Amino acid sequence: MTKWKNKARPNATARVAYGYKPSEDDPLVLVPDDSVTPYIEQSFEYLDEGHSLRQTAEWLTREVGRKISHQGLSKIWKEHRQGSEKTQ
Repeated sequence: MTKWKNKARPNATARVAYGYKPSEDDPLVLVPDDSVTPYIEQSFEYLDEGHSLRQTAEWLTREVGRKISHQGLSKIWKEHRQGSEKTQ
């Protein structure tokens, strides 16, 4: 499983990143949403197996109930998969 790091946002009304939720202690800190990240991890496996970004994004939208575009999924996938490869 990929390590999900906390993120920050500039103000409390800024968009919440996909797979994250505001921290209960500080609304400017975004923490991984444990109800969503397993589905995102599973979508990474689908992509690694050769499924298309569009199909996987549609599946993820159905499973989670929050829309994500294929471009958004691609960005997250690259950040977590390729980013983790660079640090190894």
